[in-house]
Amino acid sequence: MKTAITLLLILSSLSSAEVFRVSHVLSKQTGNTVKMTITNNGVKENLFVSKSAVVTSKDVLKTYTEVHEGGGITLKLTKAGGDKMFAATGKMKLGVDRMAIIIDGKIISAPVVQARLNRYILISGLGDMGYNERAKIARRIAAEK
Repeated sequence: MKTAITLLLILSSLSSAEVFRVSHVLSKQTGNTVKMTITNNGVKENLFVSKSAVVTSKDVLKTYTEVHEGGGITLKLTKAGGDKMFAATGKMKLGVDRMAIIIDGKIISAPVVQARLNRYILISGLGDMGYNERAKIARRIAAEK
């Protein structure tokens, strides 16, 4: 019986691990942030990322792997996911505030939000990843429902 309970706990912790989320980047550390590091062109940057997600894989309807130079992944959100993204970016200072794109607990991008977003999100600047790696990430995001 003890083994079954342990196995159940392990399986439940595995299923709760999120593959993808988008969260706000804040200017200072609070009780609702976690300090995360992103590396761009060999330069490390520490960011304070909200523990709360704006959207997760459960809000993703479909993914597309971009072929263009610089690489990227486009996400089509559900209507509810698009509404959450629209509300969140509507409260942001465009051209200043940032959002963290987190895959498997690591920030892959932390862009400055330039426009109010809705159902389509382009995760760009993934040119250092090959197409196959981006496609694998896109499939994982879309598969986690």
